[in-house]
Amino acid sequence: MARPMNQLPQIDDPLVVFARDLQALRKKADDPPLAMMAQHSGMSTATLSNAHAGKKLPTWATVNGYVLACGGNPEDWSARWESLRLGRRRGYRRSVREALRRWERTGNLTPPQVTDEGELRELLKTLLDFNGLSHRTLAQQAPGYSHVTYGAVLRGAGPLRAKILYQILIGCGVYSLRSQEAWFHLLSSFSWKEGVEGGKLLARVEQPFAVRR
Repeated sequence: MARPMNQLPQIDDPLVVFARDLQALRKKADDPPLAMMAQHSGMSTATLSNAHAGKKLPTWATVNGYVLACGGNPEDWSARWESLRLGRRRGYRRSVREALRRWERTGNLTPPQVTDEGELRELLKTLLDFNGLSHRTLAQQAPGYSHVTYGAVLRGAGPLRAKILYQILIGCGVYSLRSQEAWFHLLSSFSWKEGVEGGKLLARVEQPFAVRR
C-alpha cells in the first residue's frame, strides 16, 4: 500500500495548486507506490515525493516522469509548469537586483536570503557579472574547474558542489571568511551534505587575502 501523501494547505498559491493537482493525478491512477513510480520514471522516490510537496518547483524532467508514471500526458502540464518557472524567475530578478544594489553600495559581497537553489545560481551569475567575469575568465581566476564546468553549474545542468562554490567565490574576489560562510549557509539550505562539506573546506583553507568583501 502506498504511503499517504501529506495534506496540502487549501490556499491559492500556484505552486501549491500545482502540487495538489499532481497528488490528484496520482490518486486517479490508484495511488501507485513511489517505488513503482520511480521504476517507471527513472527518478528517485525522494524526488517524486518532493514534486507533490508544494515547497519548491520540481524540474520539468521530474514532472514529466511523475505524470508518465501516473498514466497522464505531460503535454497537458507543460504550459502550467513553464508559467510557474517564469513567475519564479521574475521573483529571482527582484532579489538579484536588490543584491546588486547592495553590493554596489557597500562592497560587501554577502548574499541575500533565497528561496531555492535556482535562485542561488542566479545570484552567482550576478556575482560574475558584478565582477565583469565570463566563464572563461572565471576559469582563469579560479583554475580548479574548466569554463565548461562552471557554465554547466551556473545554468543548472551540473550539481552545485561546495568545492565549486568555493572556487567561484575566490574567482569573484570573495575572500572574507564571513562572506564565504554566508554563501555556504545558503547552500546548506538546499543540500545539507554540501553545506557540511563547505564547513570542512573553510576550516582547512587558509584565506589568501585579508580584504573583507
